[in-house]
Order: sequence, then structure tokens, then C-alpha cells
Amino acid sequence: MEMFGDFESLKALAKIHRLAPRKLPRATGNILNTLAFETRTNALDILNDRLIIRRPGFARRQMRVDKARTSAAISSQRATVGSVALGKFTGWAEQEHGKRGNRTHFATVAGRRGSKKNVVPPRFRLNKDYPEQGSTRLGAFLAMMERRKGRKPFVMKGGLFKFVGKRKIKMLQSFEKPKKTKRLAWMTLARRATIASNPARKLWNRELKFLLTPRK
Repeated sequence: MEMFGDFESLKALAKIHRLAPRKLPRATGNILNTLAFETRTNALDILNDRLIIRRPGFARRQMRVDKARTSAAISSQRATVGSVALGKFTGWAEQEHGKRGNRTHFATVAGRRGSKKNVVPPRFRLNKDYPEQGSTRLGAFLAMMERRKGRKPFVMKGGLFKFVGKRKIKMLQSFEKPKKTKRLAWMTLARRATIASNPARKLWNRELKFLLTPRK
């Protein structure tokens, strides 16, 4: 029965006022949580559609919701949603704000085994096993020849390289600073999509009807 949209029924209105101290905080908390989880879904959809997500499972795990407490006072209820930074992962903060990241190097297509969609294999990542860049041309050349023996990557001026055949080398990691990230306000877009698909009246009707329906 539709009775919470325009409050035409005085009986229904009286019931809401009588139960408000106990029921309304639960209703508002549930509405906030519904909006937060739908925003999370919308955010992941936008990121998957606009960006290259190399670890979808990791992206889903880091996109989290802190639910509102349905037992708390309405004035103190909060539901938050966002991507949590972890290690070098910034939670796509550069994309949201259109700023330059803190990275000091980036993987090339060769370092990703021929495709931007691939994850960099462990052997092509920078690690402590690689010698530091030679301070002279001779030092860099000697370091390169030493690494050539085991066909392992080596550091030279400008990046991390590997041998391809006997005389050719390919860059796996560039030491140049990445360019400024093109802005994609993914969280802003996700919130707008959530609000557009969830009119307030619809949410209130659904939540209050559920809470005020007698249980057998």
C-alpha cells in the first residue's frame, strides 16, 4: 500500500510519529548504506570502462564501504565509500583529481610483455638485486656486460633494460617521471549515477513500508 509518499493517510502519519524514535534511525541508516554500496558498484563500473584494470580482484577489495550505524542518532550517521590506498597504489587519487602521481618510473610495453593490459612480471620489476646506475659510461657498460651473462635485466642511464638477442636491448622500465594524469572524476560520476537512479521518495517508501509492516 503506497502511503508514505504524500502522507495522505493520517493514520499512517500517526504511526510514523509514534515509532519514529525507534524506527527512523534504522530507516535513514539503511538508506545511506544502500546508496553507499550502489555508489561502490557504479565506481567499479566506471573504472573498468574507462581505465585498464590489471588486477580486478584487487580493485574490488580496495573499493570499500564503511556502513552507517543504524542504531546511532540520525545526526551522527555516516556511510563512506572509496578506494583505499595500499603501498604504491594510491586508490586512483590522481585520476579523481587530475594530478601528477609520486611515481619515479613506469613500465614500458616491453616490460608488460607486449601489452599495456598485462601485469609487470616479477623479473622485470625494479629490485635490490639490480646494480645502481653506473656513474660513468664505462661503469654502466661493465654492469651491462655482467648482467648479460645471465640474461637478466640491468640498469643503465634512463631505465631498466634487457638483452634481446646478442646486440639489441629493450627498455623494461623508464626512469622518466610519468606525465600528468588525465582527470577522470570517477567517484563524482559514481555518486551522480547513484543519485539519478535512486529518487529519495522511492527509497523512503521502500524502507518505511518494510519497517512498519507488521511481522507474523
